[in-house]
Amino acid sequence: MLNLQPKSTNNLIIYSDTLTNSIGDYFTIVFTNSYSKQTFAVVPTVVRRNKRFVELEVETVGVNQLNDVLDGKIYLFPDGNFTYTVFQTNAPTVTLEGPTACYVWNTEDDFWNFSNIVWNVCNIVYTTIDQGQAFLYADTDACEREVEFIPYTQGNNILESIVYVTNTPLHQFPCTIPFPTDYVVSVDTVTYCQTITIEQGASLSVTNGADLSQLVAPWGYC
Repeated sequence: MLNLQPKSTNNLIIYSDTLTNSIGDYFTIVFTNSYSKQTFAVVPTVVRRNKRFVELEVETVGVNQLNDVLDGKIYLFPDGNFTYTVFQTNAPTVTLEGPTACYVWNTEDDFWNFSNIVWNVCNIVYTTIDQGQAFLYADTDACEREVEFIPYTQGNNILESIVYVTNTPLHQFPCTIPFPTDYVVSVDTVTYCQTITIEQGASLSVTNGADLSQLVAPWGYC
């Protein structure tokens, strides 16, 4: 399992002799998100390399940071589970006859169609030196999230980045207290509201022993 920390450098050590197999001096890492099925390719930085192992490094950047896959910097989204494959090749593979938009493919099949055509035409010699599972941890900044988790109210909409979960209480603290409601917090309650609006004629009170706290700002507030 490759654990990827957001906005930081991440190293992967592969126990493989990449010096005497005569394949080449170039490496490509391909990530496929298990949720969105999008595929990302990046050229990692070679940190160390000998006849026993190769150490590769990639930097995961945020949505507003520089995404330079030719220099080992990649913006992966959304957070969560990925599969990855590491190739050793005899030539660069990311840039050959592919526009910048091709750094992210909508599906894994799109990537393989691209690679089969381009790599064959350009006579790319390659071998797979590692495959496995990766997990990208969530960024602490709520505005970096690509998937929104909300209480279950109905079935998932596959066309939206919304996941309904069962371990979040269905009843949530309202962001607006409407007239003529007298809202009383009698147990420890978490609000996800950026602001709490109390309409004229409505009221909000917290009983002794109870606590009303804000966890994070909701998606969309930066």
